[in-house]
Amino acid sequence: MTDATENECCFRLTGEVEGRLLSYDLVDGEHVVGAGNGCELAITGPGVSRRHALLSVADGVMSVRDLGSRNGTYVNGRKVEERAVDEGDWIGFGPAVLYVVRIHPDDARVAIPLHPGRRRGEGRDDTTAVEPMARRADDEPPSWVNLLSSLAAGLIGAEHPDQAEALELLRREVRADGACLTEWGGQGDPVVLCACGSIVEGERLAALAAELGELTAAGGAGANVTSGRLDGEPPVAWAAAAPAGATPYLLALTGDFPHRRAAGALLEAALRMLLHSAPEPVHIDPGRLTLSPPGLEFSPRHVVGRSAAITAVYAQLRQLLRGDIPVLITGETGVGKEHVAETLHASSPRARGPFVAVNCAAIPSDLLEAELFGIESGVATGVTARKGKFQLARGGFLFLDEIGDMSLELQAKLLRALQQLEIHPLGARSPEPIDVRIITATNTDLQALIAGNRFRRDLYYRVAGFTVHVPPLRARRDDIPAFVEHFMRLYAEEIGKPVRGITVKALNALAAAPWPGNVRELEHEVRRLVYLCPENQAIDSTMLSASVLYPSIDEHLAELDLASDLDLDAATATLERKLIAAALARTKGNRSKAAQLLGISRNGLALKMDRLGLS
Repeated sequence: MTDATENECCFRLTGEVEGRLLSYDLVDGEHVVGAGNGCELAITGPGVSRRHALLSVADGVMSVRDLGSRNGTYVNGRKVEERAVDEGDWIGFGPAVLYVVRIHPDDARVAIPLHPGRRRGEGRDDTTAVEPMARRADDEPPSWVNLLSSLAAGLIGAEHPDQAEALELLRREVRADGACLTEWGGQGDPVVLCACGSIVEGERLAALAAELGELTAAGGAGANVTSGRLDGEPPVAWAAAAPAGATPYLLALTGDFPHRRAAGALLEAALRMLLHSAPEPVHIDPGRLTLSPPGLEFSPRHVVGRSAAITAVYAQLRQLLRGDIPVLITGETGVGKEHVAETLHASSPRARGPFVAVNCAAIPSDLLEAELFGIESGVATGVTARKGKFQLARGGFLFLDEIGDMSLELQAKLLRALQQLEIHPLGARSPEPIDVRIITATNTDLQALIAGNRFRRDLYYRVAGFTVHVPPLRARRDDIPAFVEHFMRLYAEEIGKPVRGITVKALNALAAAPWPGNVRELEHEVRRLVYLCPENQAIDSTMLSASVLYPSIDEHLAELDLASDLDLDAATATLERKLIAAALARTKGNRSKAAQLLGISRNGLALKMDRLGLS
């Protein structure tokens, strides 16, 4: 993604026509408005001529000219032949009324396109009708010139070419799940020369190799390079080369990445460069190639991260799969500690057993004992026998979340159960053995609780055989786009709403936000955005919460010492100074743009600055 300069802008027309919410983004050039085929801005309905009006945008100025329409073109209620328009004006094309808004160019570009009604990995129907837009950025062919230049520099121009680095660059820039370069000799396993990310599974890799063999046998590849796609789960885009007298090679990108169907030429060029740099083969057994990090299995609701912070966690988990060492998972609220516990369970030999979770903070202390250890009938009038979580988790995992909130009395009983490997249900005459692996989690500092005599040290050593710390979202910002795409798809399907995706500016704002509530807070925000976004439109920065767009406001409010100074005028003046200073800093001193950010006029900003003593 490239950031637009401060001086760039484009226009958006929005409004409701015959009960439909329409939105058009206009960049430099001419745009015909009308009901006929071929119009860039298609508006249907009574009173709209086939070629109704012409909108022109150049150098940040927009104008409208009537094209001899039957019912006329209006600006702010007055019929016009030709006139310049700006933000705040409204244009009437017969009965259709659209309002003019200036927007940042990044709010006209979709960063993560979302295709309605299609799950990841399903084939696309490229003929699906969508609301026509004016020269939308995501409708343009992808520009991969810079990527090709970088690949050429690393593979052809470098003294020591790094094929692995080049392949990772290719995967990252096109936003594929994984990439691999293989050599296929016609017999035996394909040899993986280079791979990164989630590479093709063994069966899919063999299917691709067989397809390549058929192409070679038919003379389709020859000495040239060819490309194609393989639909299914996961979808694969590939390029193949069969040099004369040499074994054929295959470059494959996995995942439903943007512009996958147009990626053939890019992959062909990349494959030529990779072969030119002569990579050394490293054999990898295709049966071990999986879509997840090696050795780990994830639930469908888990978003597999690629950041260095989370891959370090995955590396720790791989060392903990065998055996029954108790694991303590630490991390802030909302980072996904239960997801980590579920991954450990699904990847371990106990995966066939149950995964039972208990939130120790959500159950009153006097009820938690029965919840954990069970209860026999007859303990009290009307009480029936009920199995506890230890019994329900037999052969699997017992996940004790927020263990730091457990009472000292219950901590002692839990310690005894873990030491003796047996539990004593309430009202039972004899204990019964347990067979579970204990995973605990907390967002508090257990060492501090131990120092304050609120957590037993001996229990700590029983549950913290190994500690895994899950990093906060701000430490793994590279994973935020993947989270955003996952949650957009999830909630768009939940309510059956077609959403185009999210713009570059909105995604950049989400990636830069502090997220004190971590992944849970991000999920809440994206869900809100999906519900708020009009059908067939893209989520843009105007829809984001104020706490995402202006996180510093909360910091400034926190700085106000309300305990010592409750004078409203003084507090208001302090906050105004901070907001004006922040707006001027963001616009590099441009008062007009700063006033626009603050929602006031330029003259009003000048008056406030004089009153507050700001130069």
